[in-house]
Amino acid sequence: MHYFVSSIRKTLAALLLFAILACASRVDAVPFPASKDNTLYQSTNGTLSNGQGIFVFAGRTNETTNPLRRGVIAFDLSSIPPNATITSASLNLFLVKMGPVAPGNITVNRALRNWGEGNSNAGSPGGHGATAQTNDTTWLHNFFNTGFWTTPGGDFLATPSATAFVEEEGRYHVWSSAGLIADVQTWVSNPANNFGWFIIGNEINPGSAAKFATSENGTNPPRLDVTFTTSPPTPTPSATATATPTATAAATPTSTPTPAPTITPSPTPVSTPTPAPTLTPGITPTPTAPATASPFPTPSISPTPGASVTPTPAISATPTPAVSATPSPGATSSPTPMVTPTPTPPVKALNISTRMRVGTGTNVLIGGFIVTGTASKNVAIRGVGPSLAQFGIPGVLADPTLQLRDNSGALVMANDNWQDDPVQAAQLTALDLALQDPNESGIVASLSPSAYTAILAGTNGGTGIGLMEIYDTNPGADSQLANISTRGLVLNGSNVMIGGFILGGSTTTQIAVRGIGPSLAQIGLSPVLADPTLELRDSNGALLISNDNWQDDPISAFQLFSRGLALPNPNESGIYASLPPGAFTAILAGRDGGTGIGLVEIYNLR
Repeated sequence: MHYFVSSIRKTLAALLLFAILACASRVDAVPFPASKDNTLYQSTNGTLSNGQGIFVFAGRTNETTNPLRRGVIAFDLSSIPPNATITSASLNLFLVKMGPVAPGNITVNRALRNWGEGNSNAGSPGGHGATAQTNDTTWLHNFFNTGFWTTPGGDFLATPSATAFVEEEGRYHVWSSAGLIADVQTWVSNPANNFGWFIIGNEINPGSAAKFATSENGTNPPRLDVTFTTSPPTPTPSATATATPTATAAATPTSTPTPAPTITPSPTPVSTPTPAPTLTPGITPTPTAPATASPFPTPSISPTPGASVTPTPAISATPTPAVSATPSPGATSSPTPMVTPTPTPPVKALNISTRMRVGTGTNVLIGGFIVTGTASKNVAIRGVGPSLAQFGIPGVLADPTLQLRDNSGALVMANDNWQDDPVQAAQLTALDLALQDPNESGIVASLSPSAYTAILAGTNGGTGIGLMEIYDTNPGADSQLANISTRGLVLNGSNVMIGGFILGGSTTTQIAVRGIGPSLAQIGLSPVLADPTLELRDSNGALLISNDNWQDDPISAFQLFSRGLALPNPNESGIYASLPPGAFTAILAGRDGGTGIGLVEIYNLR
């Protein structure tokens, strides 16, 4: 364990420093909602449709006249780069109800002409349709009542793009094939030809019609999952990222630190996503449900040295030199120094660190995290200040204090000088996490699954650059550190907010990073960071991705939106990326050198 802890320490420290251009291709499925859907009801006069209805129908009903129904559905794929190569595609439709006869094979056939979705609504059950409205598609019209299909019942390829066997109500059925991939590739390369698919059911056996949920349905709407790759894109940082040496600090080493001119928070392996609690000043953290993401709540209370709890082993971090990077427009930041990461056990924990200028009141450094799983999680938390000066960082926090609070705001533990509690000091030392300066702070604790807040401040209102580190010290336990956030006053130069984290395991992981500022005003914070920018860098300091406004990248924006992580304000920043195991640095700054209270959140989505 000591070797593992020491390796993590070094990786953490070196973490916040370097980064390489990857993420050039998307290898995870992107879910697209239907942009329109409708039903063609067989009719001699073509006056029936269901544009806004909650069901789409396909197949043969028990009606004696005009028994056939054909569904149509389309997806807006314009956010996929035109040069993308589609590697997989699957259409997912939820079967709400079927007739007395099982539908069996239902095909999707590529539409050859455009069609419309008007305001008609057949309601529920909807099988007989409603009077067609302007631009609805009907059995005779592709756009009611000015455009006509070449053939009544619609114009589509006779050869199905994909076929699925449909026989069970109350679940999704999936259409996926080479033909479906070819359709999507065609539409991405030539968007003007994207007319979607016809859904063709059993048109032979009476009573075999199928009823699927539409995009207007509140539950189980249609979805097209697309996986694609692109050639390496040119990163579009909010500002030109340059490697300018900036004094940065690293974690306090117990062994020989590799001095370096940059800051270095210390993270650890990440794993299962659980949206983090919302960070709100003066309020205790409350965990949020996995489906919705919100900032970690964290009390803005001045920590006071105090209570101690029986700690448990932790991971140690050895600082290493870092290189400085210019994070976002107008703000120069230095990612933290890091050492070559040493492989860690299978993806389990997220060891993280954040460096920034620690103020007073609502401008202390507030970090939120969630322990998920079924077992208690042993953690170590360190508050570093004085020892950062050895890395050339001016104005360090002379006498840090730490508080650890639970999700109700109750104080779990507090510490001023790490050697005040001999038991904790011995545990920190045994884990190679001893602090370099007697005025620095350390806490070790065993925490039940829940949300927690760690607060780094200065004794007697002291201010200065400080570093908070949170370590998972028993990654083998059936629990993990999940989704973390840090809130504080973001300045410029070397005083931007720099957060480091390590991804463990052996496979890629989907990560979301959010930079929040303007929306913090809604919870009474002032002054807030008006226009946050984000950078994601790898362990070499190379820029992977940068973002100013979260909707600038439609693919990333859609991923955030579909996972409940859309940002409240268009000026806020968001990054979605698939990352391999390793150490990474997230830098939150203000556009054009802007300053104010900001919040950075890191979510592990897989």
